Amino acid sequence: MTSPISALGVGLLFSLRLSKTKNKFFVIESFKVGIKQALPILLITGMGGALGNIIQTIPIKDFALNLTDFNTLGILIPFGIAALLKTAQGSSTVAIITTSSICFPLLPLLGLESDMGKVWTIMSLGVGSMTVSHANDSYFWIVSQMGGLDVKTAYKTHTLGTFFQGVIGLGVVFLCYSLWTFLN
Repeated sequence: MTSPISALGVGLLFSLRLSKTKNKFFVIESFKVGIKQALPILLITGMGGALGNIIQTIPIKDFALNLTDFNTLGILIPFGIAALLKTAQGSSTVAIITTSSICFPLLPLLGLESDMGKVWTIMSLGVGSMTVSHANDSYFWIVSQMGGLDVKTAYKTHTLGTFFQGVIGLGVVFLCYSLWTFLN
């Protein structure tokens, strides 16, 4: 039952039961409300995933290998890549997967090839992937619609809040990373 297909199948079976107990008008209206709420989120998530696949084909690794002073940037690189991908295409999951596949071959260059270095990389890219949620992010629409916020208010509160979340999160990760490197 862990498969999304199985979960959708169970939902379909329950909905068929509902259609027998309620009149058709109620079922059609419920369907319209569900589509109205879910379709924008599904479309934005799908478009974000498509953009993420396009971004994955760009040879960022080759470009990064030509930079010489990468080691001093260390922990900031995974954050920056994840934050840019998240902001550009909207999906935190795609940002995490893409950033980790870009950063893994760069870990020795970044001075993060140890097990703890990998942990710091994951924390950095995790914080970056939650930075700047806006209109191309399905989470933005969930928060705004379920919170009853208009788009302008959602930008002022949610988007700004996730920006500060990312900056403060990066500060905490960088501070802890610096302390860890100082003590080791």
